[in-house]
Amino acid sequence: MSQEADEEGDSPGCDLTAMLELQVSEIEMLTSMFPDKGEFSLDDPTALQKIRSFLDGHIKYDYLHKRIGFSLHIHPEGSHVSFI
Repeated sequence: MSQEADEEGDSPGCDLTAMLELQVSEIEMLTSMFPDKGEFSLDDPTALQKIRSFLDGHIKYDYLHKRIGFSLHIHPEGSHVSFI
């Protein structure tokens, strides 16, 4: 990767592979923290698959999503209110 900042203003010298591996780890952590159906969901479930395919060398960076969107649906105990 180039030592120059990219068009979106990322810091120079960033390691794309390391950042994507960290994001995969964070998604795995959130999935384990919120295991019940509907608590944690990716806006596009294929985004994680595409990142893994990129990290495994099966697809090019151009085919990745620009962001990984997700939702947390939290239901506090004793409350009838749901937080998203």
